[in-house]
Amino acid sequence: MVRPVVLSLSLTGVGATLIEVCRAYYLLTVLDAGALGPGIVMGVSGAGGAIGALKAPQLARRYGPGPVMLAAFGLYPVLGARYSLPGPARCG
Repeated sequence: MVRPVVLSLSLTGVGATLIEVCRAYYLLTVLDAGALGPGIVMGVSGAGGAIGALKAPQLARRYGPGPVMLAAFGLYPVLGARYSLPGPARCG
């Protein structure tokens, strides 16, 4: 039971890091946002993470921890989907 959770969280961490690297690259090169742009984006992302951390226990009580984790795992890659599309937002 623990092994699948550790594996999925490890892979999610790798994917999240790749998305953040691509987001920073996009902000700095394509949008030419300077140093302030990534700082603002990371700050807003941190606030969103804090709100999610506060809401997660309520959602887990209502729907159960498994469905909430699966929904989070499924929704997070959607945030980085723009960086995998062809066009100016491409990373690398």
